[in-house]
Amino acid sequence: MQPNINPWFHAGFLSRITFWWFNPLIWIGYRRPLIERDIFQLDYDNRTAEILRKFQKNLDQYKWRKINEQLIEQDRNGYERPLNDKLTAKINIGWIILRSYWPLIMFSASLKFLSSILTFVNPTILDYLISFMSSKDEPYWHGFFYASLMFISPALESIMSNQYEYWISIVVLRARISIISLIYKKSLRMSNLSRTQYSSGEVTNIMSVDSERITDFLVVVNMLWSAPFQIAIAFYMLWQQVQVASMAGLSFMIILIPFNGFVMKKIQSYQKQVMRQKDKRTKLMNEILSGMKVLKLYAWETSFRMMITKLRNLECRLLYSVTLFSGFIVFAFTAAPFLVGLLTFTTYVLMGNILDPNKAFVSLSLFSIIRAPLGMLPMLLTNGVQSLVSITRVNKYLNTDEQDERAVKKLPDEECSVRIRNATFTWSPESPATLKNINLNVTRGKLIAIVGTVGSGKSSLLSAI
Repeated sequence: MQPNINPWFHAGFLSRITFWWFNPLIWIGYRRPLIERDIFQLDYDNRTAEILRKFQKNLDQYKWRKINEQLIEQDRNGYERPLNDKLTAKINIGWIILRSYWPLIMFSASLKFLSSILTFVNPTILDYLISFMSSKDEPYWHGFFYASLMFISPALESIMSNQYEYWISIVVLRARISIISLIYKKSLRMSNLSRTQYSSGEVTNIMSVDSERITDFLVVVNMLWSAPFQIAIAFYMLWQQVQVASMAGLSFMIILIPFNGFVMKKIQSYQKQVMRQKDKRTKLMNEILSGMKVLKLYAWETSFRMMITKLRNLECRLLYSVTLFSGFIVFAFTAAPFLVGLLTFTTYVLMGNILDPNKAFVSLSLFSIIRAPLGMLPMLLTNGVQSLVSITRVNKYLNTDEQDERAVKKLPDEECSVRIRNATFTWSPESPATLKNINLNVTRGKLIAIVGTVGSGKSSLLSAI
């Protein structure tokens, strides 16, 4: 089957910014159901192997820099490091993601900046257009010019906004592939002690839920600066229209800040409890599914169903609390634009000013612009809290102990599969040694039986191998 080359590579500038190159696929999907050969071939930069190669390079550089910092600090303090002391670098997945994809994040931020600037062109043109309609001295071509600009500026703003969404979605795609792959690789290198701390269900939960929440925050990460930026420009333009009366609306916005801070702390607390309950439920479900035959044999269905239901009900109560507090924030920010406008206009009229059409329509246009960033702030805060919780969980998992690669070497002798010399094994660093001075040679292709009384260390030896 011939690969379907992605037309994006051959598309011109206008075709790329308007996504015209995607129309053939939409037209095919309109005429008949899409099949595999209709889908465009994935470009090289978005393939998993290339994404992981670049991400691993940044991860290695991050580790080397952290290890060098530790060595410099030890030399400064006069610390003599033992020869068997292996330095490790604590991984911060959030910082590594930003370091790996900052060029694309900055490029998307520039598109978001242009989109935010173009948003305020229309209220300015509207002011000129209303002044033109009120004046009899301006030439007619001014009116046509203002009307044309009112069409062109939203079109440009839409192009910039859609390009921003396109490029930030690519960042999200690559970041999620990187996080999931890093978690999977970690699961293969974990020490036996670390494996006892995380069940397969918990690892699956981290890989699916936490990775998604981290990357979901990348979708709105540029709103961290663009939302306050848009709100600041809007209030500056409102000051030019209604002057001191705009402070009434601004004061209301400031009052909302401590309220939101309190609510967000409650959401963060409940969110951590939700993730803990989710881990417990997932772990129990995996145990039930893996031991289904035994469960059926002893007729334990009702007991385990009650256990799962109890955990799920507790999780639902916590989710209800998260949803309730999130609803408070959504209500506050949804009602905020209306209340800000009401307070501003009421204050302006009570101060003895006349509300003419210019000030009224331009101010209403600015209030409608404020509505979007204010509406995004609840989702931004909620996603931010969830992302911080998930980053903490992923970092804790990635920084668990790994198997010491120096303790195991590949045998040059092909006749021997496993060779153990004078080895001592323990289940944890704090507990006494379970097996001491073990010497063992396992010849390739031979059947070996481990025989001993109960508690003599047969299972421990197999686990050690």
